[in-house]
Amino acid sequence: MIAVFATLKREFLIAGRSSFEALTPVAFFVLASVVFALGLGSSTEVLQQVAPMAIWIIALLASLLSLEGLYKRDFDDGTLAIALIQSNSNPFVTLVRLLVHWSLVGLPVILLTPVIAFAYSLDHSAIVILMLSLLIGTPIFTLVGGLFAALVVGLERGGILLALLVLPIYVPVLLTGVGICQLSVAGLAFTSQLLFLSAILALAVTVVPVVTQPILRMAYGG
Repeated sequence: MIAVFATLKREFLIAGRSSFEALTPVAFFVLASVVFALGLGSSTEVLQQVAPMAIWIIALLASLLSLEGLYKRDFDDGTLAIALIQSNSNPFVTLVRLLVHWSLVGLPVILLTPVIAFAYSLDHSAIVILMLSLLIGTPIFTLVGGLFAALVVGLERGGILLALLVLPIYVPVLLTGVGICQLSVAGLAFTSQLLFLSAILALAVTVVPVVTQPILRMAYGG
């Protein structure tokens, strides 16, 4: 538990020192969402139809934008190697690191969604469902992205490869999240889609922290 709390404290301290880098994905989410809404024009019907897909895609890209640096900086300066030794293969240490990453990217996206949604003329109920779907979906982006970020951490210019690896897995999550919102707007049941997305999140939370540390150790050749 000491390693877990140390990791939590360290990650937030690093985020505080590099606040510009931490805020970049969130700023991208806000600016891209607003520009996209302005580009669609003033038709309320069009805005409402496009909103779930647009906001989900931009949230996906915001998450992807921050993934390459998840382990890269610590890998380059050797801090990651020390952390792996100190953690003694404790998966909760990896889970905490990913949780901090989500709290800096995914959580602000969710909290800003009501503000962004007004630009798309969404009503209160649609906003609530959109936020609920993102609350389940954005942690999946972080967990799956973190796993693949560990796979490419030792590679030069691994960002492009990382995007190519995670996007095929992100797409089903994206489509399910958008589908939940669209079914809700149409007044149809979306419980099965919501449960499916929740099951993916539960699987990711269970598997990713356990698998990530051995992958990171392999990056150091052992």
